[in-house]
Formats: sequence, structure tokens, C-alpha cells
Amino acid sequence: MLNDTQRLLFEKILDYNHEVKNVNNSGTQRMEFLGKLTQAKTDLKKSMGEDAYNNFMEMGQRMFAPKRRTTDDGDEFLDDED
Repeated sequence: MLNDTQRLLFEKILDYNHEVKNVNNSGTQRMEFLGKLTQAKTDLKKSMGEDAYNNFMEMGQRMFAPKRRTTDDGDEFLDDED
């Protein structure tokens, strides 16, 4: 589990990632958020340790990322069933 400091860092990561990907910021603002995102990820990784950080991120992706499947000929598609 995350301690309070780690939880705050993770919340920042989510917020900065949203700003980078979904908000129409100018190039300068986007670069500012990218820098903050990178720093928050680095701080969380230092706090948790690299293996725990990587495991935490991988588990989150497994839980929340859209499921991808592959057809017999290798094409990927999102799985609508859940």
C-alpha cells in the first residue's frame, strides 16, 4: 500500500498526466506539465523503490487499461466484453 506521501505523489501523477494528454495547453504549458509529471514519477519511484513502483504501475495498467485482444492474423482490437 501507499503511504500518505506516496499517495499524494500518485495523485499528482494522475493530475499532470491528465493535463499533458487531455487539456489544450500551449506548448510551453504542456512542457511544464511534462516536467512536473516526470519529477513526480521520479519522486514516487525513489520513495517506493524501483521494483515496487514498477509492480504498482503494472498492476494499475492491468486493472484499468482497456483489454486488448488479438485476431488470428495478429491484428489487435479492444475487447468490449467484461
